[in-house]
Amino acid sequence: MKRTLLRVLSVTGCFIVAIVAIAAGPPAAERGKEITLDRMFSTPAPWGTAPVQPAWSKDGNRLAFLWNDKGERFLDLWVADAAAGAPHRITDLKSVRPDPPADDKRTDEEKASDEKMERGISRFAWSPDSRRLAFVSNTDLRRLP
Repeated sequence: MKRTLLRVLSVTGCFIVAIVAIAAGPPAAERGKEITLDRMFSTPAPWGTAPVQPAWSKDGNRLAFLWNDKGERFLDLWVADAAAGAPHRITDLKSVRPDPPADDKRTDEEKASDEKMERGISRFAWSPDSRRLAFVSNTDLRRLP
């Protein structure tokens, strides 16, 4: 019984995340532009970024997932309340990245390329009491209050 309920919740969570992605649609800057091979393989992607790793809180009241609403590769942590449904971003790690060291010898092109390849948050988990989230970004383990 418990396993069946978990499967139903997981399927429901994926369904909610899919609805969020479809409702958001492509990033505003990409709407109405001609689709070319260059655009299909560019960043941000013309169709946006699909939410990934949906996970219900232990109490079943909130759904957390990784997503980028601008269609970029960099993923932040988002939470949707089961009752309200509207997702909100709870991390904005791209805006708080440290400045590169003063002796950084990379060219501007290399820095821009490295920035595009950054992925943001790679994994996260709910606390047993459903009040906190822990996540991994780069090699750092962090916890949200």
